[in-house]
Amino acid sequence: LDRSWSMNGPSMELCKTAAQAAVDVMADEQALGVLTFDDRYDWNIPLRNVGANRAEIRRKIADITAGGETLIFPALEQAYLALHTAKARVKHVVLLSDGKSYPDQYEALVGKMVKANITVSTVAVGPSADPELLRNIAQWGRGRAHRVADANQLPQIFVKEAKDASSPAFDENNITPVVKTPAFLTGV
Repeated sequence: LDRSWSMNGPSMELCKTAAQAAVDVMADEQALGVLTFDDRYDWNIPLRNVGANRAEIRRKIADITAGGETLIFPALEQAYLALHTAKARVKHVVLLSDGKSYPDQYEALVGKMVKANITVSTVAVGPSADPELLRNIAQWGRGRAHRVADANQLPQIFVKEAKDASSPAFDENNITPVVKTPAFLTGV
């Protein structure tokens, strides 16, 4: 979550409400981490199961404050480092920002994330966000790119991302077809 100065005020409050709403729809056995960033990053909530930690997670999200400039790459890299060794069926990052960041090796980093079975969705909030960068990150990360002018839409997006990540449409596994009636396929 972007916690730069530009997020201060209603946008930050709605962002925190959205994150808490996502926590509320997650199952006890699911894990969550909250990494905030400005020109530095901080694991406000290190990766942990939601279950017995739900109230503490909600409280720590409520304590997030704004400050600093926007610098996305180091935070996204930290998300990769935390998730690439995590044991989970689904690993998903939701990157939210309302600002522009310095150029960096985003495509290479997100490529490593995809190879580690981590998907990335993005949320561009307001007119000062970098929709092109965030759209590219989501595309490279096999996720969804959301663009919102009104931060009031954030809770819906976070809840949808949390629900979709918890119940993917299908699992990607190798399959071996078994032909039981070979004559049926003659000429095909």
